[in-house]
Amino acid sequence: MQMMSDRVRAKIELLGQRFVESLPERIVKLRAAFAQTTDRKSDSEEFVIFRNEAHKLAGSGASFGFASISDRAKQLELYLDELIAAKSNLPRDQWENLKPMIDQVEEECSRAVQPEGGAAEQVDAEIQMQVAFENENRVVLLAEGDQYVTDDFIKQVSFFGFPTKRVKKYEDSLSLPEQRNIFIVIATKQYLEENPGTRAQLSELRRRNSERFRIILLSDMDDFDTRLFGVRLGGNAFFSFPVDIPRLVDSIDKMTQDYDTSPFHVMIIDDDVEQVSMNALILQNAGMITSVATDPRNIFKVLVETKPEIILVDLYMKGCDGRELAQLIRQQEAYVGIPIVFLSVEQDPDVQIDAIRAGGDEFLTKPVRPDHLVASIEMRARRTRNVRFFMERDSLTGLLNHAHLMEGLTNEIRRAERIGTDLCFAMIDLDHFKTVNDTFGHLTGDRVLKSLARLLQDRLRKTDLVGRYGGEEFGIVFSNTSTDNAERILNEVRETFARIRHSVGSKDFYSTFSCGVAGYSLFGSAAALGKAADSALYRAKENGRNAVAVATG
Repeated sequence: MQMMSDRVRAKIELLGQRFVESLPERIVKLRAAFAQTTDRKSDSEEFVIFRNEAHKLAGSGASFGFASISDRAKQLELYLDELIAAKSNLPRDQWENLKPMIDQVEEECSRAVQPEGGAAEQVDAEIQMQVAFENENRVVLLAEGDQYVTDDFIKQVSFFGFPTKRVKKYEDSLSLPEQRNIFIVIATKQYLEENPGTRAQLSELRRRNSERFRIILLSDMDDFDTRLFGVRLGGNAFFSFPVDIPRLVDSIDKMTQDYDTSPFHVMIIDDDVEQVSMNALILQNAGMITSVATDPRNIFKVLVETKPEIILVDLYMKGCDGRELAQLIRQQEAYVGIPIVFLSVEQDPDVQIDAIRAGGDEFLTKPVRPDHLVASIEMRARRTRNVRFFMERDSLTGLLNHAHLMEGLTNEIRRAERIGTDLCFAMIDLDHFKTVNDTFGHLTGDRVLKSLARLLQDRLRKTDLVGRYGGEEFGIVFSNTSTDNAERILNEVRETFARIRHSVGSKDFYSTFSCGVAGYSLFGSAAALGKAADSALYRAKENGRNAVAVATG
């Protein structure tokens, strides 16, 4: 039996983390599916979708070690199976009895997301300024003897959440407890020239561990020979003094950031059960998630429920062949962009071209080597994910765009209404931003926007939604957070941002922002929250800027 690789194991661990993060959304889907069963017909399509949501929670909970979630969801699933088998209209009281069962499932999910119970919000609010430092897997390494890298430089880098460590030898970093770190070595040319032995060790370390080490060279000279020195060392980037820290941080992000490392989701359509099982096993062993449809007539149900990133389909199936199926899928606007990969023993080039014309993206001929199958699927799925990412994101900052931010706010309000939690919406506006653009140019203004976006991503929770509202304005949705906590957190971010130095040539400047916060308890709709936060922002501006104001109703 094939042993599980470190790569697969790591992806499974990551999948478990993603499962916990997805629990609030899964509960939303479960309740939404239940809300569609108002006709109380147990044999209806809506009722089956409701049952499938419970089934997925039961299975995933068991897979990732959350027995209590799995048990509660399984109880609900089994009860629904009995009702579906009865094929009858449920009496209202029997239908109402489903609500407490859903509540019990949600309660167990909440415990997994917030293991400290009711105190979780307060604890999270108190520690979230340190979360990025504890969980950050990118560590900046500095040689102890490299005094050209000043304490002020280190402080500026640390504002963006990168832990920094001075080491006697760069090899010492490999003994750090967290073995999945990516190390960014920042060194000056002056120091490396003075220490040729260290330079040789660093070059060799970079050669042997290229996946884990990045090198950024600093120098007071910016000429061909200096840059060539960095390239020969294996350097990834070069900056001359004085270093523009936001540009440096942006460079680190580009060198090390993967937009989304969660497993790819593949839908397999094939009426050969054994073939489906084999392909699913190959892809799962590579760390992917698979959904299966053995009956082509059921594909749209699976598509709606699972939202796959790629479809693997057999060419010949009973009742509907792969080409016809591809055409059906492509006629649905929502699925136009999902790659379709055909897998068949068909070797006729004309037939293969016809399949591509019908809406396919690639044709793999059986038998296909497992590594070839995995590589093909990964390549197509990654491209789809990147496209989706940029469709939802602001191109400059990488934050949610306006439309998806407001969509997220509406969804979070519905969740807060249902489970009775706090929610806040904040609007941020950079102070005197026009002056920055007029004085230093729009490229510099863009770097200021990106540095604030990077700081917000680093200092806020992953469950908070951060987006570019428009221009120099940003919006933040704080789930399960009171206005007092939101105000305190935003003031900490504001104070940090005001200390970040921006450089243009030999000139340095600092920037600030103003912020308005509104709480769901006083303003119960997305429009009202947005208006209240905007009014509070205006008040912060009137009172002198560089401040956070809370809407009082």
